[in-house]
Amino acid sequence: MAQLLIITGLSGAGKATAANALEDMGVFCMRNLPAAELAEMAALLLRRPAQQKAAVVLTAAGIDSIDAASLCGQALSKAGISWRMLFLEAEEAVLAERHRAARRRHPLQNTCCSTLEQALVAERQLLAPLRHTASSIVDTTHLTPSQLKAQIAQLYAQPDDCANLRLMSFGFRYGQPREADLMLDVRCLPNPFYVPQLKEKTGLNHEVADYVLSFAQSKQLYEKISGLVSCLLPLYRNEGRAQPLIAIGCTGGRHRSVAFVQHLAQDLCAQGWKPAVLHRDVEKAP
Repeated sequence: MAQLLIITGLSGAGKATAANALEDMGVFCMRNLPAAELAEMAALLLRRPAQQKAAVVLTAAGIDSIDAASLCGQALSKAGISWRMLFLEAEEAVLAERHRAARRRHPLQNTCCSTLEQALVAERQLLAPLRHTASSIVDTTHLTPSQLKAQIAQLYAQPDDCANLRLMSFGFRYGQPREADLMLDVRCLPNPFYVPQLKEKTGLNHEVADYVLSFAQSKQLYEKISGLVSCLLPLYRNEGRAQPLIAIGCTGGRHRSVAFVQHLAQDLCAQGWKPAVLHRDVEKAP
């Protein structure tokens, strides 16, 4: 069955990058569609056999009010259109820096706001109803464009290959992933950073993974985390969360969290799940 993907979120959070990634996967994308025309245009797009995969980019500039944002999904469902929504966001300071670097005005600065800071706050309030109904939320604060494209590919690959959950390792030093459904902390475990022969390696290296998981407290914690995740995933699915994000963090996001995510991904694959794995901070300098 054809399904429409709505790409929306904050200005500067990466909607264009996400649309480019989808187009590379063969998805037809229509950009900057007014919310009032969403249902009508979606019906036309999905009626054509050649366009069974379609996406629209919905921005704050195309939404007149908070009420209009709330009605977007209702209009599609009323028209009998199957849809899901990707919401992209980032921290205000990062969004402001991206706008200044690109030398582009925020869309709401042309209408209701006089400063960039006011526009960012107003946009987040305007799009809050869409964020609440989104099937996937991605925080791009700490993602490079290539990492965002990789996430899009993991989320929206061919149906047979689609991930049904996401696992992320991260470093608390670089900020917490606000979009996580479950966030776990493994900073309490022995740190390979202080072992000279392991410091420059990562949790993707078997020596580091073996070290992290060799301690009794590590094994005990992993068993607890694995049991919790195995218990939660069916509940998430029953609640309608198509691709819940489980994030595991350590100090720098290079050793302990990476090892735990890799090990957890292997175990979940054995249970029949299809996890998409992202190591957000593994390439950052130790």
